[in-house]
Formats: sequence, C-alpha cells, structure tokens
Amino acid sequence: MRWTQLSWPKKRTDVRLWLLLVLFFMLLFFLFKDAATPRSFHDLKVGSRSSERVYAPKTVLDQKATDRARQEAMDKVADVYKVDDQVTSIQLANLDRIFDNIRQIIDESDLTREEKIEQLKKVIPYQLADKAYATLAGTPVETLNSMQYLTKYIVEQIMRDGVREIDLEAARMRVNEQLIVAELSSNNRLVIQELARHSIVPNVKLDREKTEEAKKLAADAVEPVYIYEGDIVLDYNQVINAEVLRKLELVGLMQTDKFKPYLGMALLMAFFTIFLGTYMSRSRTFRGGRALRQMLLYLVLLALGAVYIQLFANFVPLSAEHVLYVTPFAFVPLMIAILLGERVAYVASFVLAFLAGLTFHESLGTLIDYRSFLYAAISSFSGVYTISGAMSRSRILRAGFWVSLVNMVTIVMLLLLVGTVPDVRGAAEIALFAVLGGMLSAVLTLGLLPFFEAAFGILSPMKLLELSSPNQPLLRKLLLEAPGTYHHSVMVANLAEAAADAVGADALITRVGSYYHDIGKTKRPRYFVENQMGGVNPHDQLTPQMSKQIIIDHVIDGVKMLKEKNMPRAIIEIAEQHHGTTLIKYFYHKAKEEAAKKGAPSPKEADYRYPGPIPQSKEAAIVMIADTVEATLRSMNKPTMDDVTAIVDETIQDKIEDGQFAAVDLTMRDFQLIREAIIQTLSGMFHSRIEYPKEASKEAEEEAHRSTSKTKSAQTEPEQTEPEQEEPEQEEPEQKELVRQEALEKQATEKEAVPIESIEKGADQKE
Repeated sequence: MRWTQLSWPKKRTDVRLWLLLVLFFMLLFFLFKDAATPRSFHDLKVGSRSSERVYAPKTVLDQKATDRARQEAMDKVADVYKVDDQVTSIQLANLDRIFDNIRQIIDESDLTREEKIEQLKKVIPYQLADKAYATLAGTPVETLNSMQYLTKYIVEQIMRDGVREIDLEAARMRVNEQLIVAELSSNNRLVIQELARHSIVPNVKLDREKTEEAKKLAADAVEPVYIYEGDIVLDYNQVINAEVLRKLELVGLMQTDKFKPYLGMALLMAFFTIFLGTYMSRSRTFRGGRALRQMLLYLVLLALGAVYIQLFANFVPLSAEHVLYVTPFAFVPLMIAILLGERVAYVASFVLAFLAGLTFHESLGTLIDYRSFLYAAISSFSGVYTISGAMSRSRILRAGFWVSLVNMVTIVMLLLLVGTVPDVRGAAEIALFAVLGGMLSAVLTLGLLPFFEAAFGILSPMKLLELSSPNQPLLRKLLLEAPGTYHHSVMVANLAEAAADAVGADALITRVGSYYHDIGKTKRPRYFVENQMGGVNPHDQLTPQMSKQIIIDHVIDGVKMLKEKNMPRAIIEIAEQHHGTTLIKYFYHKAKEEAAKKGAPSPKEADYRYPGPIPQSKEAAIVMIADTVEATLRSMNKPTMDDVTAIVDETIQDKIEDGQFAAVDLTMRDFQLIREAIIQTLSGMFHSRIEYPKEASKEAEEEAHRSTSKTKSAQTEPEQTEPEQEEPEQEEPEQKELVRQEALEKQATEKEAVPIESIEKGADQKE
C-alpha cells in the first residue's frame, strides 16, 4: 500500500541543543577547572582547621585589603554642603518687588478697600491669611516701609546661616523668635510673619567637589596594607575561610599560573560535551516532539550530579575517604533510568564516575583517582541495573538497598587492591557510610522524581501505571457510566500501544492516553452509539447542528475534566488532539440534505469540523488512527482480514490527505509500520471471528459483502436501533421532549471552542 503524503526530511540538530551544550560545558568547566591545578596545600578546605603554621615567603601589597581600608575611611567622611547666597538675594529681591506692588495699590485712591484687597491677592505670589490682606489694604506707607525692612531683615538673618530641605520647617519657625522683641501690632506682626515664612526657602546644596576632595584626602591618608615576609598567614588550628585562601594565593603559596591547566580542563570538558551532544542526537531516546525537552532534562540531571559531587566533596565535614563513600553517586543515574531509560542512564553513570575521579583525586595527587572512579561507576551501574523495569516506588527503595550492598563489596575490593585491612571500628564506619550512600540515592530519587516529572512534563513508568489503574476516579467513572466507551478505549489502547512500539514512540503514554481520550463522553453517554445498548438514539430528535455540537463537546468536556484532575499534559494533549480537525461527515451530509429540501444555502464544511488542533505528537496521531479503525470495525458484522486491511489502509490514507498529520514527524516508513502493527494486533484480537475469504462458504461471503456495505453506510450515518419499549405511545413523547430540552440547554450554555469527537464510532469514519 502506498500513500500520497511525502515524508518529512530529518530535522537537523536544533540550535537550542547547541546552546544547552554550551551552557553545560561552561558549568562543567566552572565546577572542575581547579581539578588539574596543583596546590601547595591541597588538603585545605573552607571550614576545616589548619594543622600547621604558614609564613609568608615574601612581601606583597595586599591591594584588596588596602582598597577596603581606604573605602572605609572614605565612608566615614561627612558630605560637605555650601550656602547659595544667590538664592537669598533672589528671595530678598522678591520681597522688594512685593512691597513695591503693595504701595502702588495702596496709593490708588480710586479703589475701594475691597478692590485693594483683590488686587493685593493678585500681586502677592503667596497665599496669605485673609486678615493679612485686610491689614495691608489699610496700612499707611510709612508703616509699610518699616514692615518691609523688618521682613527682609528676618529672612536674610535666617537664610544667611543656610537652610536645608530637611530643616525648612524649623527655619520658618524661627521667624516667630525674631518677631518676639519687635514692637508691632498683632495685625502687622501677622503680615510680616506670613511674608517672611513664605520667603524662606532651602539655599544649601551638596558641594560635590569639596566632598570628593575630603574623601580623597581621607583615602590618601590610609597607609597601604602589606603582607610582610615572615608574617603568619595561617596559624595552628585556625579555621580555613575564603580570606585565608586569598592570602595564600596572594603570597604565591597556591599556583598562580593556571592558564595551561585551565586550557587542558576546557578541552577535556569540551570533549565530554561534544560526546554527549553526538550521543543524544543519535540516540533513539531523544527523538520525536519531546526530544529537546528530554535532552534538557538529561543535561540538567547530569549538571545536578556534577554539582552535588562538588558539594559533598567540599562541604561534608568528613574525611576525604568517608565523603567518597557517603556520596549518593547512584542518585542521578536512577533518576535518568526512570525518566529516560536505562541506556542513557549507563552513559550518565560513566560521565559522573569520571567527574568523581576528578573531584576526589587529591589523596593521590593525580588527575584521576581510579578508586573514586571505580567506586562511583560500580555504584551507579548497580543502581541502573536494579531499577530496571521498576514500576513501583518500593522498587526504588529495594534498588537503594542493593546499591548499599554493592557499595560495601566495592569498598572491600578497593581496600584489598591497595593492601589495606581496616580494623573492626574502621570496617563498621565504612559499612555505615556505604549504606548511607546507597539509601540516600534512593531517598533523593523518591523525593525529587515528582518535581522533575512536573517541571519537564515527562511521565515516569510508575506514574503512568498509576494512571492506568481501573481504580483511578476518571476510569472508574468511565467504566460505570459509559461501559461501551470504556471497552472501546481499552481496544484502542491495545492497537495504539502496538503501533507506538513499532515506530519508537512512547508506548506506555500512548496506552494511558487511549484510556482517557474519550473521557468526555461520560457527560452524555447515551448520545454515543456504543453506550446505547440497542436503545433510543437521542440524535433522531435533534437537528444536525445540535448533534454536531454535542459530538464536539465530548472532547471539550474531556479536556476540562482532565485539567480539573490535574492530569499530565501529555494525556490531555492526546484527548484534545485525537480528532484533529476531521469532518463530522454524517451530520454534515444530513445538514446538506435538509438545506437542499428547504432551498437554503448549503452549510459550510468548516462548521462541521472539529476545531483542532491536529495531532502534535506521534502518540496523538497513533491514537487518532487506532480510534478510527476500532470504531469502524466495531460497526461491522464478522469482518474478514481483507476488510480489516482495507479499513486500516483507508483510514491512514484519508487522514493523510485531510492534512491531519502535517505537524507530526512521521515518515512513510512509520505509517507502514503503524499499519502492520495494527493489522497484526487486530488479527490476534479477532482471530476467533474473522472469516478468511478462502475458507468462507458462499453464504459467508454474501454476509461479508452485506457487512461491508453496512459499514460504509455507518460511516455516513449513525447506527439506528429500535428502542425496546413496552408502551411506546406513552413514553416516546416524554423521551423526545427530554432529549430536545437537554440539547437546547447544552447549545445555549456551552459554547467553548475545543476539539472533540463524533457521537458514535460509525459516524465519524470515512466513506
């Protein structure tokens, strides 16, 4: 069988993958850049205590300490401010201008008192009390001159000392102090007080130049800080901290020429990064629509492994040997084995073991400590091996137990290799740390596994098997309320799982997604033929438009139910996409016929298509094919193998021609594998009732022909069943009214636009 769709070319490695690899390389280099750098005091670690006294071999300038002392001296210098006399002059000139304007208004004999007050309000730029305006309107010129002099005097005295923004209110309050000794009437005192208070404004500014000069003088006065030859830079029993290490490096007691070791380490980490990138791009594990997400997860877990190796090596307060034994090397390989598979987990085990050899190399003074490498590798390999096929969380704990046993055996092997036999106490300590390392790997895996599942949208086999249990609330609801749909979903799961396995898709996700793909039918199970059990078909009483909407709504309802239960996104996507944008043929043709009878315009085909989206993953595309094939075969009576093959071929070809697989990376070879897997599975499922043409009698051939004709009819119209009613005259009107009201309510209240499926399994198939 050949199909018309062209195969999509293989995508080249995504640029985003290279960006991830570059970031991964940078992290590795940052964590392990000093692993190849010789150190004079290789056993010194932050937080530990010194066992010796170290003297400075030479005199050096401690520029950092000098800069710190100078900065402290500069910080102690107060800011320098200056009084801006120009601001004072401007305010005094404003007062002169105000009083001149007041005189002009007072001298106007033609103005009434009220008019003078109005004019005063206009020429005085400040908002004074009403009593002050009334006083000025009746003040003689001689008195006004005295008031002007006194007001300017007070303002000048106060502003000459400088007024800062934060001291403005306090400065204005001083006006009252200046007026205490003045012999003035209360009204004149009020006028002077008002004008003076409003005229006082801030006139002190930060003198940046003098402030910087003062700080520079303070910094220059600080003597340079030196570490003199013979000074103690590390004393007995002193706690090692970052400052001690800095001084050791400053006086040359730690290697200063790091270019060559750094360059060599950069090349080594680049090799590992290129190796991982090449491996991921060629591994079958990292393929399909989730490939980039899986690669990101793989690199993140490897980075996590590199980080916790460094954390254990540098911050666990144990001897170097005991820290090695207690480090949970199997943790990341266990996570990768569960989330991504065993094959990539073994590669991760090797990488992390090499990094462990780089980290725990100081005891031998070599670049790679073979004991650390072997211990980490064997521990990780044993974890991956024992977790193989893990389908429960208790299996992870058992894996941790086996890792602990392997750790102890490995330690004994390493001790024998170097000819060391520990005493009873030493052996007990070693056994304890080995057990802790193994069990800690299991505990970390159990604790962080749900986080990585949720963060990366990757489902572990354990989580998927939990979701596939019939005791899950949604599946139990499907079984009890829509048993026909439940049986259909199980059949679809069998077909889809076989097809997914054939093309390298995730078979377990495909199976579980098939279980839930029609969960929305539980909202109105009797509107779907597999649940009618030979009873009344409610769609006989509805218009094509109403029936079409009910059909579409089962996908909308299903997606909503899955989201309410916080189901994984991969399962929701299968339920959402398993019909894509296919045409609901039966009701479309029925609507066309009704429109033709009424002489109305023919309905648009787009109005009778599922709103989509079309399948975005191999798993969703496979479920679409399996769903259509199973529904078609369900409507047939004793299908032959030729019927099965024809239905599978026609289904795949129709979906391709309808553009349903345009967003999925499936080749013609993949479609062929899907076809063969489904046919082979169906052959096993129907072997007891499929009649092969060469073995069938003439009567059976005629029956097969009638079944094929009936199938084609079922692909364009729903299967009609006669309701079995004892009193049809009494019950049928009530049944019709109930169906009609329910459909009208649904059409009026639920207008969500989400993809969904056909009312019955025969109605949405191709003619």
